[in-house]
Order: sequence, then C-alpha cells, then structure tokens
Amino acid sequence: MPTLPLGMVSVATAVQQADHDVKLLDLLPDCDFEAAVTAALKDFMPDAIGIAVRNIDDQSMADTRFLLEPIKTITATCRALSKVPIILGGAGYSMYPERLLEWLDGDIGIVGDGEAGLPAVPYTLNMKKVELAVKKIIEGQPVLNRDALGNPEALDYYENLPELQQD
Repeated sequence: MPTLPLGMVSVATAVQQADHDVKLLDLLPDCDFEAAVTAALKDFMPDAIGIAVRNIDDQSMADTRFLLEPIKTITATCRALSKVPIILGGAGYSMYPERLLEWLDGDIGIVGDGEAGLPAVPYTLNMKKVELAVKKIIEGQPVLNRDALGNPEALDYYENLPELQQD
C-alpha cells in the first residue's frame, strides 16, 4: 500500500492559502526522477522549489536501504534546470538539517512544521525572496530594510522562533 504524502499536501495547502501557486509532484520510488522533474519544470516555472525529505532510510533492521540518493538526483536536476531557490524540509530533513542542506545543495531549510515556515519566507515588493533578512535574524543582526519587503510580517515568524530566543 503506498504511503500518502500528507505532510507535503499540508505544506502545499498552507502555501496556497498564502496566495501562491503550487504544483505537487509526488515521485514514486520506481519512477524516472530526472524525466519527471524535467517535465514538471517545463510545465510550471516556480518562484521556488520545495523538496520534502520524509525518510532517511527504509527503517528495515535487516539490509537497510538509504533513501537520500534519489533526493540528491532530484535536487541536482532542479538545480540544473532552474535558478530559483531550493527549499528543503520534512521529517527526515529535520533530523540532520545542516548536513542535508549542504549535501543536497539546498538554499533554504525548514526544520519542523513547514506549514508555518514555508509561507513565512519574506519577499520584496517585486516578489523576490529575501533569504538575507532571515539570515540576519538568525545571526542576531538587525534587518534595516523592512520597508522594502512586501510582507515584513513574515520576519516575525523567524524573530519569534524559540530556538533563537536569547536567555
């Protein structure tokens, strides 16, 4: 019985409710990843690409099979075909975010629930993503150009993350 991508659908719904166009691509384990991603990007030119890393391995104690190589192929194909940011997330990603962000060649990673984090990516008034503002918040630096953002309230999400709160 196939596993339904409920997390991916929940995040996509939240992003749609934030007034963004979304196209879902649920890649089954035995498909041609490169061909499927190429066809999807040919039909839909996204402003960002979100990739869910659900599991690191197949959770089999005997003859464990790691599941990250296909995701690396997917991100490499996305990178070769598009210049837009690649956003990684999912339960598997949240276990090893720093390593997977680098190894999978992502631009942004969402740890934990993506339903709140992904729609909260800030944009300029001409709809360009503002990763630098988020980076400044994470590094404890002030964001000086809030008036250039189309959704400056998106920065509140990052400023209020418990992990970033100073004691």
